Amino acid sequence: MGKLIGTFTLVLMALGLLGSSSAAGHSQPGDATPTPATGITTEVLGQGQPSDVPGMMLWLLRITFEPGAVAASHSHPGSSVFTIQSGSITFMLEEGTVTLHRAGTIATPAAAEEISAGTEFTLNAGDTVFYESDAVFSEVNEGDEPAVILVANLRGEEEPARVPAATPAA
Repeated sequence: MGKLIGTFTLVLMALGLLGSSSAAGHSQPGDATPTPATGITTEVLGQGQPSDVPGMMLWLLRITFEPGAVAASHSHPGSSVFTIQSGSITFMLEEGTVTLHRAGTIATPAAAEEISAGTEFTLNAGDTVFYESDAVFSEVNEGDEPAVILVANLRGEEEPARVPAATPAA
């Protein structure tokens, strides 16, 4: 577990350095770059198979939400951490829990907010969220400028990047 946390720590440090990196290819195993909705683009910035967690793949992604773009209710396999690089996103948590650090508080563990299902909140530049695969949520860019999110996701090699939430039967 300590090595896994160390891997995420390295990714978090890299997030601040990747603002101008170009994307790698879009055809990756495990469906790294799904198209969740119109106005949302996903770029693969990096990937690798950590030897400390066999069978897993670590992804680093940049996701851009154009103004008005909506990512319908979904989840992500594995564990994910993301930070808002620019703009803002309204986040609606439907199931599970997430850990939120507001901008400038990531180095202060006591500042972490545990957010429960049924909560809607706005994320701004510098805010960071960690969640596991049980978190089901939707996102929308209600602002006037693109919102850019940097995401690190650790999941099984063959798992998809995104799983649409089941829709209730009518």
